[in-house]
Amino acid sequence: MGWFDSESAEDKMYKALEGFEVHTSDVTVNRKIRETEFFQQVSINTFDGIRDLAKHYKLNGFHGIVGLRMTPGFGLGGANGVIIYGTAVKFE
Repeated sequence: MGWFDSESAEDKMYKALEGFEVHTSDVTVNRKIRETEFFQQVSINTFDGIRDLAKHYKLNGFHGIVGLRMTPGFGLGGANGVIIYGTAVKFE
């Protein structure tokens, strides 16, 4: 984020999620699923990671994510991050 960028990473994530469904469990999904694609992504932080996933899958015609999970990721030299995984879905 630059000096002149007043929008927070959280705000950018919520904008990207507009019109996109996110379910942490398949129990909350009550629509038929036409197509699925499993994903796993490593990101610097949760907000940027979810925003990037939402943008990518919206551009490819997916309607949401089911089973979204996040775990901390640790790298060399004390680098931190987050591993985000789940299933992108297209509904009928």
